[in-house]
Amino acid sequence: MAIFIHNTPVTAPIMREPLIRYPAEGLKQFNEMTIPRDVPGENDHALIEKEKAASQVLAQECSRITDQEIEQLVDELPFLDLNNDSILLNPKLPYIALEALRKGFLDPLHGQKQAATLLNFWAALQYHQGPTDLLIRSVFEEEELLRASFEHSNNPTLKPFLHDEDKFDLFLDKMRALPRSEQYFLDAVKIQGDDPLPIISEKNNGNFFKATISQATKATGINVFNRLENDVQIIPSVGMMQAFLEAQYGEDAVEIKPRVYHSTFQHIYDTRLNDTCDMMMPSPDAEGKNRCPSTADGYPAPWYTFPGHDFYHSIQTSAIGKIYRRAGALASNTIRAYAKTAPSQDQKGLDQIADRLVDMDFPPFQHFFEKPPTHTQASTFWISMSQQFSLQKMKFKIHEALKARGVTPPHEADLISDESELGAFFALYHVFVEEKQGTSELNEKSFEAAALYYKPQIPKEEICDTPILRLGKKLGVTGL
Repeated sequence: MAIFIHNTPVTAPIMREPLIRYPAEGLKQFNEMTIPRDVPGENDHALIEKEKAASQVLAQECSRITDQEIEQLVDELPFLDLNNDSILLNPKLPYIALEALRKGFLDPLHGQKQAATLLNFWAALQYHQGPTDLLIRSVFEEEELLRASFEHSNNPTLKPFLHDEDKFDLFLDKMRALPRSEQYFLDAVKIQGDDPLPIISEKNNGNFFKATISQATKATGINVFNRLENDVQIIPSVGMMQAFLEAQYGEDAVEIKPRVYHSTFQHIYDTRLNDTCDMMMPSPDAEGKNRCPSTADGYPAPWYTFPGHDFYHSIQTSAIGKIYRRAGALASNTIRAYAKTAPSQDQKGLDQIADRLVDMDFPPFQHFFEKPPTHTQASTFWISMSQQFSLQKMKFKIHEALKARGVTPPHEADLISDESELGAFFALYHVFVEEKQGTSELNEKSFEAAALYYKPQIPKEEICDTPILRLGKKLGVTGL
């Protein structure tokens, strides 16, 4: 495999770490952030080897950074600005930040997040080609601006994030405990185009995937530290993101793990069991461009917007909570095992559902969604599982419609038959109720409450029947 450094091809791996004695903790944090970790069940060895080779090149570039450059960064960190002499404008900023982490110059507790924030600010400066359209702000001077980002973009009348004043005060308290550099965020102004998804779809022959990932995220209602009115986008520090999660979700909050490499599917699965969430940060390739993928969930994700997509998933995953994150992982395993016995034409669609369960994108767990009258976390889990099957059918219809218009969807969506849908849902019921794997709250009572919730929600003339209703009828749930 050839890797280009300064436009000169070299074959990896021929690099060797420089003979420098790095402090143990700094080296540990640097390696954790830059080298893909080994996790049980990993099978994407090609991607792992590719990322390890890129990590080796990155480490070599970082080793060229001088102590004088690091000291300039450390001196300016508490007073970040976008002036012409700012360290933020140094094209070597990513290497300086990471080497400062490796040499132990950054905060012992928050150094990874400091380095990650600098990488994202560097990406914003690269994307906007300088500071002209960027403003740097302090959290404590812009509380109302931040509150605006906690409102739900799809329905401003709903309860916002950090709606309880105590939670907002807790967020501010957590921000005060961070290094001063983490108390800043950027405003990106004059963003080109902030149309809602329906308008974007209409302008692009029904293709809503022309929206950016930040526009798509805003449409979900989870618009925290994202897009505001008047084409303004907030680019938060990573410390801000973590403080929000802890203030909103308490002990259920995941810990953000900044990375500069691509996480494999198995990496993501592993984080769900360890209450963490990988966040890929921008870092330069050999040509100085961003190594993050150009798309996220099928939507364009230029430069600093890719970490925003990971932040969205950290919110979703935190909202589910520790217990049901593990239940979701077990549900993914159950569906994948069932797929092996399903008719061949259904197997790909079932595997796609199993993959999606690991994303933990279960909207009913959010505080602003309507809950059943007999609401429990367990009944919400059953509703979420049922929605995943209905969503698969919806995605298939959308993708077929796009293909009919000559648009190639970014992801394939395979249809599953009613028989396999019901069989897969019964497999979940068997695991959680009959075998009693996972939480004991996932019992008949919680299942019945979730099934009854759907009855008045779905008009009889519509064909959007759900597997939980059909299985409920099959099992004889009273009232269906």
